[in-house]
Amino acid sequence: MDQEQNWMSYSDPAALPAGESTPAKDALEAVDFVNEHGGWNGTYRLAATEEGRQERKVSFQQFYGSSPYGSYPIISQPQLQYGVINLELQQGTVSSYERSLMFVDESKAVKRIVDLSFGERLEKRLARLSQASVVKELTPAYVPEVQGEKLRLTPVWRVTLNDGTVLTLN
Repeated sequence: MDQEQNWMSYSDPAALPAGESTPAKDALEAVDFVNEHGGWNGTYRLAATEEGRQERKVSFQQFYGSSPYGSYPIISQPQLQYGVINLELQQGTVSSYERSLMFVDESKAVKRIVDLSFGERLEKRLARLSQASVVKELTPAYVPEVQGEKLRLTPVWRVTLNDGTVLTLN
């Protein structure tokens, strides 16, 4: 437990059972494990599965919002890990589990409408970014920040470049 970061890491060094593993089976096993050990504190989507030599990493990204346009991803930051659940599986068994210990109480949420940059201003910023690499995707997102006892989700543009780099523009 990292109290400063409100982050939990669990690992099980037990001997691995013999068994088969596929990306689909591992994703379902990861969902079952989270259901049994902490549950979902919001809306999550499968973000990635990544296969190593003996393990498979499964990540779930939290989405927030109930606007007519849908919900948007919460982008975890190095200084504040929030909005992501990471699991590592070996032969279909969870060997590592990481997640935030912070939970949002929807009944206490204060919401306000915020305009993200758009039009020429946004186009100019994207043009500067695309000098280094082609912009592949542009989507609204939230960046978490702790302010005292409160968690603030700040709206930003998430920019994914062709080389896989993910940046934020506020």
